[in-house]
Amino acid sequence: MGEVDRTIRHRLLRHVARLAQRPGHEARTQASRLGAGDLHRAQRPDRRRHQSPFNVATPIVLDDFDLTQLQRLNTLHSGCLGATDLERLRNLLNGHPYLTLSALYDIATGRQSVEELFASALRTDPAGPFADHLGRYRRHLTEDPVLNEAMAIVITDRTRPQNLKDHRRLLWLGLTREAAEGAEPRNRLYEEFFTR
Repeated sequence: MGEVDRTIRHRLLRHVARLAQRPGHEARTQASRLGAGDLHRAQRPDRRRHQSPFNVATPIVLDDFDLTQLQRLNTLHSGCLGATDLERLRNLLNGHPYLTLSALYDIATGRQSVEELFASALRTDPAGPFADHLGRYRRHLTEDPVLNEAMAIVITDRTRPQNLKDHRRLLWLGLTREAAEGAEPRNRLYEEFFTR
């Protein structure tokens, strides 16, 4: 596969993963096929003023990959990770779909070695394998101090924020997940990144 093909495939994978993580992506696709005069049909009557008229579909939640799925993905990426490194990746990302696919792609295509990936995972400069992803979340939390404080509570106390709305927003963003005792960061990468 040529470098151009790999680049296009990588960008496509990122784009699809981003779309799949956003609620209502199917509705946006369907609504974009409608004519301009038909856009009013894509809106729900109870739509709030700040919501997009295209967020009308049922949200699709992607579950994190389990070990069996990770092993299959590794096989599809030419077995670029050994069993130990695959477990390290699972411990770092907890099977996060977009981050896992991105990591496997970078290793399989030679953009980064396994050790480089783990050493630079928290970097937000262009050398970091998850720089765009982490930088976007960093900006999002920086612009919303209340949400930033809620994330800090989840990380330090392993409890849900007092405000249920903040808890739901963190879940919706994919930064946290439910736990038996409350809430916790979705993966170790997020925990380490947001405690810096």
